[in-house]
Amino acid sequence: MEKMETGALERPLGGFLGEESLPRPDDAAFWNERGIAKLAQGDLGGAIADLSEAVRLRPGYAEAWCVRGIVKSEKGDYDGAIADFDEAIRLRPDLSDAWHNRGIAKNEKGDHAGAKADFDEVVRLHPELEGALHAELEQASGWRTELSA
Repeated sequence: MEKMETGALERPLGGFLGEESLPRPDDAAFWNERGIAKLAQGDLGGAIADLSEAVRLRPGYAEAWCVRGIVKSEKGDYDGAIADFDEAIRLRPDLSDAWHNRGIAKNEKGDHAGAKADFDEVVRLHPELEGALHAELEQASGWRTELSA
């Protein structure tokens, strides 16, 4: 999977961070984008607050659940992240970013079999990513040990 490029997110940040910039406080997409901008700036707490507002406003917003899971993973809250990825996947089973990032969180927790199952689902959804995912798996700590056992 591609790493998120922060350059594109940094440009609009000024417009997202000021309260005067709130065009519609009831717009879940706005809160999602502002949360992504805060993530790009390293404001993990602010990102979680904004993404939580996005999912409060639109509980079926799978992408916001997924991004909030990414932020929770960044904070080391793997259980919380997995719960958010679970919800994103429940809402949109074809959202490969949720499967991929849930696999990463599971791997960080030592659940290598669960991580492999999630990566396998990403490959099922996007066969062209198989090589990149295998390389990622081999770089992941403990992966080879778990597979050879």
